[in-house]
Amino acid sequence: MRICILLLLATVHSYGQKVSMQKIEKELVIAYKKITDERDSEDFSYDSLMRHNYDFAQKLSKYISEVSPSLNYEFDSLQRVGVGLVMSDDGLFRIYSWDTRMGGGLRDYNNAYQYKKKGKVYGEVIRNDGDRNYGSWYSQVFTLNAGSRTYYIAIYNFFYTGKNVVQGVDVFSIENTKLSQPKIFRTNSGLGNSIHINYDFFSVKDRPERPLTLIKYNSKTKTLYIPIVLEDGKVTRKFITYRFNGKYFEKVKR
Repeated sequence: MRICILLLLATVHSYGQKVSMQKIEKELVIAYKKITDERDSEDFSYDSLMRHNYDFAQKLSKYISEVSPSLNYEFDSLQRVGVGLVMSDDGLFRIYSWDTRMGGGLRDYNNAYQYKKKGKVYGEVIRNDGDRNYGSWYSQVFTLNAGSRTYYIAIYNFFYTGKNVVQGVDVFSIENTKLSQPKIFRTNSGLGNSIHINYDFFSVKDRPERPLTLIKYNSKTKTLYIPIVLEDGKVTRKFITYRFNGKYFEKVKR
C-alpha cells in the first residue's frame, strides 16, 4: 500500500515571487544530501534517515504545490545529487523520483507528481510504507491526446535484486484537478492501469542505453511495444504490441 501525502493546493504566486528558484533548489539539494550523507556514514541510524526523508518530502511537497515556476524549472543541481525528473512533452505533467536509501542493499524510491490544470499548479508526494514492494523510479513519460482527454504514459522501473528487475508502464490523467490512473490497458487479465515485465538484468546488461528502454512507445501511432520475456528472465527481441483505439490500448493481433 502507499501512503499519500496530498498537497493539492492552488499555486501561490506571491510566494513564488518572494523566493527565487535557485534558493529553493539549494534548499532541496541540502535536504536530499542529508539523506545520502546519513546513509553513507559509518554510524548511520534508520531513525535519522527516516527523519531526513520526511523533511525532504515535506519541502518538496511545499514547493511543487505552492510555487508555479517549479513545474518548468530544470533542477539541474537536484538531479546531479540523485533526484530523477521526467517531464511530459506538453510541459504540464512531471514526475520526481528519489532513492530514500531505506532499502538496505536494494533501492527504495518515493515519487512526487506535479501538474498544471486550469492555470494552477498542483503537487502530490507518494511515500512508501513497509508493506509494499520497493518503490519505483520513472525514466520516461509520454503525452497521449484522446479527444478532450489527455493521458500520460509513464515508464517505471524497480528492483527486487540486482538481477531481478521490473520495467512497466503506468497511465495517469488529470480529472478536474485530481490525479487519477484510469484503466485503459485491455489485456488477457481484463482492464488495468499498468503493464509490466519481470526480467533478468544480466540478459540486457550489454545494451548501450541507460536507463534501459525495454518497453517502447510510438507517440505517432499510439503504440506500445512490450518485450517478450522467457521463463528464465531473458529479454527477447520480440514484442507484444498494444495500440490505442481511441478508448483503450488493445493487443494487436498478428
